[in-house]
Amino acid sequence: MRYQAPRLMTACLFACVVSSDVLADDPEKPAQEVEIGVGYVSDNSAKFGRYNGLNKDGPYAIGNLDLQQHGEDGYYGKLRGTNLGLDSRYLRLDAGRQGRLEGFLEFDQLDVHNSEDTVTPFSGNNSLRLPGTWIKGNSTGNMPLLNNSLQSLDLETERKRYGVGLSVTPKTYWNFGVSYHHEKRDGTDSLGASMAYLSGASILPAPVDYTTDEVQAALGYNRHQGQLELAYHMSLFNNDNKSLNWENPYSQGIDSGRLALAPDNQFHQVSLSGGYQLPRNTRVTGLLSVGLMTQDESFLPYSTNTALSGPLPRNDLNGKVYITTGRLQVNARPLPKWDYNASLRYYERDNDTPKNDYNYVITDLFPGGTRRNQPYSYRQQQVEARVGYRLTARTRVSLGYNFDNTSRNQAEVNNTHEHSLKATLRTRPRNDLTASLYVVGSKRTESGGYTPLSLTTNPALRVYYLAKRSEGRAGTSINYTPTERISVSASADYVHDQYTDSTVGLRSTTHPSFSADASYTPLEHVTTYAFYTYDSDDAKQRGSQSGETRDWNAKTDDTSNTFGVGAKWDAILNKYDLGVDYVYNRSEGQIGLGRDGDFPALVNRLKSLSLHGSYHIKQNMEVRLGYRHENFNSKDWAIDGVAPDTIDQVLSLGGSSADYEQDVYTLSLRTQLE
Repeated sequence: MRYQAPRLMTACLFACVVSSDVLADDPEKPAQEVEIGVGYVSDNSAKFGRYNGLNKDGPYAIGNLDLQQHGEDGYYGKLRGTNLGLDSRYLRLDAGRQGRLEGFLEFDQLDVHNSEDTVTPFSGNNSLRLPGTWIKGNSTGNMPLLNNSLQSLDLETERKRYGVGLSVTPKTYWNFGVSYHHEKRDGTDSLGASMAYLSGASILPAPVDYTTDEVQAALGYNRHQGQLELAYHMSLFNNDNKSLNWENPYSQGIDSGRLALAPDNQFHQVSLSGGYQLPRNTRVTGLLSVGLMTQDESFLPYSTNTALSGPLPRNDLNGKVYITTGRLQVNARPLPKWDYNASLRYYERDNDTPKNDYNYVITDLFPGGTRRNQPYSYRQQQVEARVGYRLTARTRVSLGYNFDNTSRNQAEVNNTHEHSLKATLRTRPRNDLTASLYVVGSKRTESGGYTPLSLTTNPALRVYYLAKRSEGRAGTSINYTPTERISVSASADYVHDQYTDSTVGLRSTTHPSFSADASYTPLEHVTTYAFYTYDSDDAKQRGSQSGETRDWNAKTDDTSNTFGVGAKWDAILNKYDLGVDYVYNRSEGQIGLGRDGDFPALVNRLKSLSLHGSYHIKQNMEVRLGYRHENFNSKDWAIDGVAPDTIDQVLSLGGSSADYEQDVYTLSLRTQLE
């Protein structure tokens, strides 16, 4: 599939030549670029090529284009394509008469590669089978044919998205647009399943075969000071695999199991939005939308175990969720030194799914009793207000207030209220220096008390997004440009959350970050740069195994450091361009349990070097050379050294942390068409 792209590129070039002939009297002749060539990847690596299509070793085609043609009376045509020689590519054609009739055709493909060293004894798609000679065991170590039955498994998906759209302006103040997108995603993912209570789990290869269709339509009116738009959005999701069936590799449990996969569903939304310009530099905008999500996929039987397959209370969920959104915003600058803005936002998720009593089954072996589904709904109201004042021609201050009120059902807290204040200072004391500073304080409280939903939940535990919280944030930035050749900027931010009333649960989080970058142009055609970023996330929590009294603590500390430098030298002897870029990143995650010890560190390390140059054959044509070296290694104790039979009661897919050293070479010809 990788090598079919040049034919597609040839067809696109032909189409663009045809459109160029139609629009030959272009008065301005905008720049039109085409790049074709070949690249080479040194090794296989799912991690390196996870999203870019460079996951396999060997040659690949390079194809990029940006072709435009503009004629008289607003007629135009544009053809843009990137990475056309790879499995992750993009192509779009726009054409029409500007402001009258415009349309587009679009193709977008993305291949995602998650692993290349995973293995499994299962074969099949949505009905997984073990080898006919399989001998079951009570643990993975007692499955004598496991190692000889393992076969390579690539966890990867391919997404292809096609789009078409049309925009019409029938009259001066009216416009209408409609677009349609069809997306197909297929491949293999992983899914955990269990066949026996507290034992007998397997990580299964799960099929991905999804289709999504989307339609968007909008009718707009734009005249003088007011604008109005009525829009409709529809999304239809279909999963060709309704369930995943698999044979039980363990001696305990029944012969086969079944899991429901993502159900078919729909979403429809109608919205009305608009804006109006009032006197004294005041503008009002608003939005009102109503949406409906539905899901009526037929239920599977309770179990593959016929002894537990009793009657269901209904044939399908008949799920219905109504979404209502409203927003009103005012922005004003009534006086030269003053400006204001305020907004009201309302969001409601009303889950109107019917309630029924369902029997539940424990790993297809035991009846678990009866449970009633509890549809979750919530309502959120937000108020934001800000006032700004210009102290001097170079200094401006602002003060803002936010209020968030959220009401929930089927939650430990019925209502939460959060108040926030933000002060900002921006100044430019000199023409070459700008700086800013902000401080934010917020507090979240609850009303109605905290009530655990389950009798088995520790009553001292607090869910972090519902618990009482105090938050402080502060940040600053500076930009300094002493000369046209030198530019320096830096910024720092600090966020601290404190959950003071949480005896058990998350206690605090801290997030400091810092970044700095600089550029220097020592000569007319030479540019250099450097940057550094630091990011950290710390969290502390308390836990309990014995009740309301805490008996263990945990601390997580995630840090990331990134450093980069580069230089570019243009127009060497009016023929050559050269450039070099280097990036280094090290990220580390620590999980500490106090006196109980620490987990091994989670580490990612990346080194990336890029060299690129070009030779100008003539003014509108150049040959490009590129080289990229990337080294990545990581350590993850959760998967490193974990073979399919390492864990007694979990048949895993194996795999290991990403570790690669990759080289990519490119040679291409780039030309600007006249």
